[in-house]
Amino acid sequence: MYEGKTIGVVVPAYNEAALVGDVIETMPAFVDRVYVIDDGSTDDTWTAVTRHAAAANERREPDTTFPDGGEGGFVVPIRHEHNRGPGGARKTGYASALADGLDVVATMDADGQMDPAHLGRIVAPVVAGDVAYAKGTRLKRREFWREMPPFRLFGNLLLTFLTKIASGYWEMTDPQNGYTAISTEALAEVGIETLYDDYGYLNDVLTSLNVRSKPIADVSHPARYGTEHSGIRYAAFVPSLSKVLLRNFLRRLRSRYLLLDFHPLAFLYGLGALGLAASVLSAAGAARAMRSDRSARSDRSEHSSVESPSVDPPSPDASTSRSTVAARGPAGRRADARSLGRRRGMKVLSVVGARPQFVKAFPLSAALRREHEEVLVHTGQHYDAGLSEVFFEELSIPEPDYHLGIGSGSHGRQTGRMMAELEALCEREDPDTVLVYGDTNSTLAGAVVAAKRESTLCHVEAGLRSYNRAMPEEVNRVLTDHVSDVLCVPTERACDALAAEGITRGVFVTGDVMYDAIQWARERAAGVSTVLADLGVREGEYVLATVHRAGNTDDPHRLEAILTTLSDLPTEVVLPAHPRTVKRIEEFGLEDATTGIGLTEPAGYLDFVRLLDGAERVATDSGGVQKEAFFLDTPCVTLREETEWIETVEAGWNTLVGADPGAIRRELVGEIDRPPKPSLYGDGNAAEAIVPALAGIERASSADPDTDPDGGRVETNGKRNGDRTDIGTDVPDPGNDD
Repeated sequence: MYEGKTIGVVVPAYNEAALVGDVIETMPAFVDRVYVIDDGSTDDTWTAVTRHAAAANERREPDTTFPDGGEGGFVVPIRHEHNRGPGGARKTGYASALADGLDVVATMDADGQMDPAHLGRIVAPVVAGDVAYAKGTRLKRREFWREMPPFRLFGNLLLTFLTKIASGYWEMTDPQNGYTAISTEALAEVGIETLYDDYGYLNDVLTSLNVRSKPIADVSHPARYGTEHSGIRYAAFVPSLSKVLLRNFLRRLRSRYLLLDFHPLAFLYGLGALGLAASVLSAAGAARAMRSDRSARSDRSEHSSVESPSVDPPSPDASTSRSTVAARGPAGRRADARSLGRRRGMKVLSVVGARPQFVKAFPLSAALRREHEEVLVHTGQHYDAGLSEVFFEELSIPEPDYHLGIGSGSHGRQTGRMMAELEALCEREDPDTVLVYGDTNSTLAGAVVAAKRESTLCHVEAGLRSYNRAMPEEVNRVLTDHVSDVLCVPTERACDALAAEGITRGVFVTGDVMYDAIQWARERAAGVSTVLADLGVREGEYVLATVHRAGNTDDPHRLEAILTTLSDLPTEVVLPAHPRTVKRIEEFGLEDATTGIGLTEPAGYLDFVRLLDGAERVATDSGGVQKEAFFLDTPCVTLREETEWIETVEAGWNTLVGADPGAIRRELVGEIDRPPKPSLYGDGNAAEAIVPALAGIERASSADPDTDPDGGRVETNGKRNGDRTDIGTDVPDPGNDD
């Protein structure tokens, strides 16, 4: 179950005996039922399906809420005696999912091209009710479409253009991408029996949805190709699909512009379509010639490689199965140059899940990957696109190797699900180091799993203390610090806080990675963001506000006091609303308390940085925003009674007011005081300090305990007896103001 919605997955399989097992084994935990359709395979696909289904069903308790009482199992194998085509196989799965009463049905192929780690991102917009249908796309990010073979890219661009016209979804790309999710409500309206049986079924679905005015979404994910070959024969496929597209176009034209709402544009469309249909046949011929030429060049290349004396022969002990896995990457994980090449340095498994962690990963992932192999895991703790995906796109953070799709929930339920998934990933990836950021439930889950496995654990942003154990974040950060091997602290104060708790080994003052990110983002946002104009606000003439912590949003009286005070301010207030805040406002009936507030959707990172940089003041309960405000010279009023960023308060740039209306108004309306700003968080090179710190610990941990009196650890900042010493890795100390 994902965010309270039941999830089914349809996996059509035709002659995929070698690959379908990996797809079944790596299905995310939030999936309620999987329907694997053997579509008349002529190899051992059915044997593989039933074997892996039996193993998966044995590991999972039956779900008695299904109409069959759970007897069908988690994985339901279904066999077609004769091949019905990709669309026909999916129709069988769709029908089964409808009969079982599921809320959302996803589809992914059995050839491993659709990484199950991204399923959470595919279903999220449908589960949230934002769209009726979501589909993957590999064409909206350059690093994704560059991985696509040239012939497939050419065909995909052509079909994207044609499907835009036929379906009416003008912003849609990659129409033949079978990684999809649809609400069963929309599926029932579409009518699965009317859908095309062959590869054109995807285009059929889009047109059927447009006729019914259903919103859709594209979700970016990487192309993933290994040794498998496409079953599409383009010489026959393109002309036959063109007929389907023409039929769909005319159907949409008739339904949307003639029957439901007459518009003269229909006649112009019709004339253009006739000319377009003729041109497609010519394009198909060109594509066929292109592929033939490519195949011929490939054959010549292979012949040359075999005869060339400069090419080393395969290793005698390299089996076929090992070669296949190496080309595809580990099961359930995207294969790329890092996983295909020889491993460099350490293997670091980095865990992120919430907005501040995405920002911190921006500089650190880039620095890590220059020397080491990083496996990036997104827990899905922040699943809203405005709080998650936009950060990866705007900051060009590497696409997560795994997306767990955990979503929200109680602290115990959410953290427990994360731990179960992360434990399995650690067993599969066997990292040298697990790296966690900050103080979220994702942080704690990664820390406990690493500690239990006795993996080296690095905590970035360690040592922060608000000294309020009622805050879940305080509990998370304290527990994480006490099981960490490498503690990268942003300030000397954090270093002292750890020492007061007896943690003096493996501590490095590195500065703050968020400062690394904000320097780039500030300049970039000033050049590209139009958010001030879009919202109609002027620089320096508004207050930016954020309210999302459970301590504020779950208490109706506290939330009302904050919103009412902000609403009554004489200055314009812009509040990008967290989904939790919106939900609570509706639940508590506080809509009237927001009448003077400019509520907006969650802002992208660059837009938010521009808003924060241009604000007169910021009122927030976010720890990260307090610090970002300090970096951007924006006075901060914190809607909490305590903070982990005590030095910003002492410097005079942050004031704690809690939910007291008088204090909030006084600090947001009075004269602004901008005292001299000390250098508290380093010089913007924290990521470059963290990487060698990790390498130093790794080398130290392999030292002979008989000759290393510290047992493979280093003292705080490399200090011994109060003096700073070289730890062998030349770690800079930008956080030291001495």
